[in-house]
Amino acid sequence: MSDDERMNREKKDDKDDSFYSDILNALDSKLKTEDSSQIGTPQTAAADTSATDDIPHILFPFAPDMDDPNAYPDFQGAKFYVDTRKYDRAIDTLINILRVPHPTTDKNMASELILELAKTVPDHLYPLLPYLILTEGIDDPIIEMNINNSRMYLSDYNTVITQLKDGIKTYVESYYSEHNITHIPFEEILKSIGTSLEVIVKLLEIMSKDRDITGKVDFTTKVFAYEPPGALFLCPYCGVELNKDDEYCTDPKCSRKIFKCVICFRIIKEAELTNCPKCDAPAHEQHFLEWVKKTGSCPVCQNKLYEQEVATIRCVVCDLEIKKDEKDTMKCPHCGALAHRAHFLEYIKISNACPECKKQIDYKELKKKLKKK
Repeated sequence: MSDDERMNREKKDDKDDSFYSDILNALDSKLKTEDSSQIGTPQTAAADTSATDDIPHILFPFAPDMDDPNAYPDFQGAKFYVDTRKYDRAIDTLINILRVPHPTTDKNMASELILELAKTVPDHLYPLLPYLILTEGIDDPIIEMNINNSRMYLSDYNTVITQLKDGIKTYVESYYSEHNITHIPFEEILKSIGTSLEVIVKLLEIMSKDRDITGKVDFTTKVFAYEPPGALFLCPYCGVELNKDDEYCTDPKCSRKIFKCVICFRIIKEAELTNCPKCDAPAHEQHFLEWVKKTGSCPVCQNKLYEQEVATIRCVVCDLEIKKDEKDTMKCPHCGALAHRAHFLEYIKISNACPECKKQIDYKELKKKLKKK
């Protein structure tokens, strides 16, 4: 789409003349500056939020949707938004360009635009700062040079990256402390920190390489395999430190049997224990559930398994438990949420969307696919 076509579409959407557009843009710019100054002190915002336990808070906002037409990863779109002083949309578009995994022409030109903005309106770039980390190690000298030069004008960059690293480290340590589980899903860290999955994974890679946090990034299972310092094996019942191969608690007052997860090889707390119904292999319920979702079988005996055989699964429509012997079930084609087949079809027929992820589903197309199966 050409710049002229974009301009015409924006004018049509806004439904105001250029005089009012200029006024609104000036007001938007002022509000944006005020918002940036507030965002620049996330500790204060977090402190205010913590006063009310019911309100969750994250370090930084989440990235815009990659499918958002106003933030589509296209350089011409970003340039158009800058030229028309719609800086919020320009920043969202630039964020998504940086999130694209490989160097592209758009990303190359975007780095030049970021440098230009860093020199002229650095305050507007605050929401973009976490995503500049995605250019580290990129095999393109032009992008690397432009981003490095941009950082010289962005005084908050190092502070933002430090806050992100500290937030990730704190969350990983607290997750291990609370659940006694070392394999921490990327998605769980993202929910706590914000930004995007790409930023979280990149920071985990950098932090583990620099030994800021001990562990490995596992792209296959999409988890961070944390290696906590000190005692690695604790009795889930009494807390006594155990050796790696102990099958029973060594404390005479406890002496209970110790179960280790066949997926992550960590000790399992009683409330988190589940077993394979075919070979009795023990595992963390959540780990076993994710394994069965992806493979459809036990990691030990390789027998076919259903999700409801290894964990308590509730229908996303009626919220009733799906029993282990129930086979008349189906999953959302988008998010994989499990439901009773009749309930799910009836829901889709009325709403045309999944009750879990809210994504659109065509009832007739879904029926056709089920018939083919």
